[in-house]
Amino acid sequence: MVKNVKTITTLFAALWLLVSCSNEEIVSGEQHTSGIQGKVKPIEYVDEDVVSRSSLTFGENGMKFAWDEHDVLTIFPESGNATATYTLKTQHDALSASFENTGFTLTEGTKYYALSKVENQSKHPNWSFPSKENITVDFSGQRQTENGDNATTHLGEYDFMAACVTAEADNQADFYFKHLAFTLRMVLKDLPADVAFTALEVYDSENNFRQPIRHLDMTAGETTEDYMPALAEPDRKDDSFISAPRFMLLLGGEEGNGLTADAHGMLTCYMQLPPYDFGGKTMVFHLISKDGQHDYYGTYNGRKMEAGKAYQRTVGMSQATNYTLTLKLNHIWQQTHAKEVTRGTGDPGIADELGLPEHIHYVWCVGKQVKQVGKITVSGNNQEKWITATDKSISTYATPLTFTIAPGDEDKTKHLYVVASTVDLTTSSFSSINTESSEGDVKALVYAIQGDGQEASQTFLRDLYSTPWKSSTTFVGDVTDRYQDVTLYHTAAKVDLKWNSATKMTNGNVSVNNVQSSDLSLFSPTSNAASNKKDYTVSAPLTTDKVYNGRQVFFLPQFANYNVTIGEQTSDIEFTPPTEGFTSWLRALIRQ
Repeated sequence: MVKNVKTITTLFAALWLLVSCSNEEIVSGEQHTSGIQGKVKPIEYVDEDVVSRSSLTFGENGMKFAWDEHDVLTIFPESGNATATYTLKTQHDALSASFENTGFTLTEGTKYYALSKVENQSKHPNWSFPSKENITVDFSGQRQTENGDNATTHLGEYDFMAACVTAEADNQADFYFKHLAFTLRMVLKDLPADVAFTALEVYDSENNFRQPIRHLDMTAGETTEDYMPALAEPDRKDDSFISAPRFMLLLGGEEGNGLTADAHGMLTCYMQLPPYDFGGKTMVFHLISKDGQHDYYGTYNGRKMEAGKAYQRTVGMSQATNYTLTLKLNHIWQQTHAKEVTRGTGDPGIADELGLPEHIHYVWCVGKQVKQVGKITVSGNNQEKWITATDKSISTYATPLTFTIAPGDEDKTKHLYVVASTVDLTTSSFSSINTESSEGDVKALVYAIQGDGQEASQTFLRDLYSTPWKSSTTFVGDVTDRYQDVTLYHTAAKVDLKWNSATKMTNGNVSVNNVQSSDLSLFSPTSNAASNKKDYTVSAPLTTDKVYNGRQVFFLPQFANYNVTIGEQTSDIEFTPPTEGFTSWLRALIRQ
């Protein structure tokens, strides 16, 4: 029975060691002591695919667990959400130790759940243990400070273990802990000795293995010695998953100097990772260089990685010469406001009828020079190649684009410009672009898109997507990774215009005769171009007589200033620029 609950303020993780034995054995621990005993199931070594075990020092040495003197357990009783903590009292051997807490009593015949970690908001703010059914853990922040086979001290901090047992007597129970993650040893070879690497990313070529946060329901496991609750994967439809970072191991000290390869061109790295089925996928290893100019990549055929096991991957690394880029459409309108709005104008509905582009135009630039120009015509009924999420927030083109760069171009800037449209632009805007063009020519061509007779087509603008500049320095189409998602955004803004006409104008029809923006720059919507200016005009005459108060939604180039003519009256409206500069929903109330 729980008598009181203590507050945890410090956490030190269990220590991982390499020892000279091929397998571990579970220590029986027959003697009981006051408090509880924690026993740990050994880690099962899994041979590397293809490579023989006899050549692997990792397989012959094994990995061994040892309790640390500062380890603390979080205990949950079967009923209620109360928690208590137990600290280590006696270390019997590597796998068995006694824990105690004078303020907590185990009741004979009562079931208890135990977790080998406690909340630590100062060091791990995303760790959260409000109840045994709702535990959040985070694998981010792992840091390896040295190279070599003994560089494993950081692993124990992320060695999440769980156990469940029914107390044999008051204040007496043996918890058999199971590792919830797996250990990955990566021998990265063929590296230069003079390049410092500050981080290693591990992901799959489909970009589905990401979001370091996992969730745990401790009551979901069987209450036997086979008890093993699973770490739940995040929802891939969630926006936070799409924007989440990949799994990353930081290299070197916090001063940021990084680690370099040894005399043999090898760097050995260790990570704790949640279970994941890499079967049928390509595992990608991305070493991030300190100077940002010499990133190295390696790949490995994936397999299912299971909890409580240790895996090794020996990976040849090289600078990327080919890139696989997946195109995605972001359908979400970012709501912003106009200064002229004096009251809420209501919501006509964010969700427009989804119109997916039928034509994809792209230009691949390396070192500010055009290397490839292409067009894709989406086949079938315009749904065949676009895979749309259930909530219609994101659509993905099923076949990624692939590009190869020439030797010597690895360190040059790489940009992908994309315009996805309902209209084929090959014979007009894109006709002048070829491999003799510069990247500046590519930017300039986009101004001409609106000169193709499409300026009055609201459908065209509504379903027009591009890779815009978020600012003068940040471009959505920057390519920095061998496997990367390139997200396209609405080129136009959705302008929600509502007008309220004065009495003197009520002797005739009242309509929005003209909406005009003074500048047009689809690739850089946050800035008014100093050159290549182009006016945009759209008319929406009303068909009903004597409409003095009205409302119309327009899809317009995204600028802060618009000139609106209602009847014979003209108003200038100025919108608050959106934070991202694109996919905006602007609202204005015009009074005459």
